[in-house]
Amino acid sequence: MKNKIRTLPVPLQNLLIYRVALAILALGTSLALAIFLHDVHFALPGLILCVTMLISAILLYRLLMQGRYLALRGTVLHVEQTMIRKHTKVIILEAEGKALRIQLRNRHMKVAQGDALALYLADTTKLYPWRGMYQLSGYLALSTHDMSV
Repeated sequence: MKNKIRTLPVPLQNLLIYRVALAILALGTSLALAIFLHDVHFALPGLILCVTMLISAILLYRLLMQGRYLALRGTVLHVEQTMIRKHTKVIILEAEGKALRIQLRNRHMKVAQGDALALYLADTTKLYPWRGMYQLSGYLALSTHDMSV
């Protein structure tokens, strides 16, 4: 199992580890609340979060182990930023001859025009036409450092 996970790209490994770690953290927090407050009702939100994150991690693990993800390399054509703080909110990525509009989840990510990116998508990700290009409905991971696709 470890060898299969190690063959995955690093951003996808990090995403899987993050989801499992958040589930463990939620479980630990809810158990601590139940012990210190002597009431199980205070632990229920943490347990619900733990179960939700475990299900999310299991589904992601199955998706990755079945190879049902796409890895695209591309260059940034345009960067849209917020007005006040100048955080990146949308990038337009040229990948395999197509222009993709991507709304970033991590607005603190430093991306400039001309940067090379690796984009990881589930194979069921929806593409929507948007002003002569395509807009993604979501993505698994976006990486600027690891270009092992």
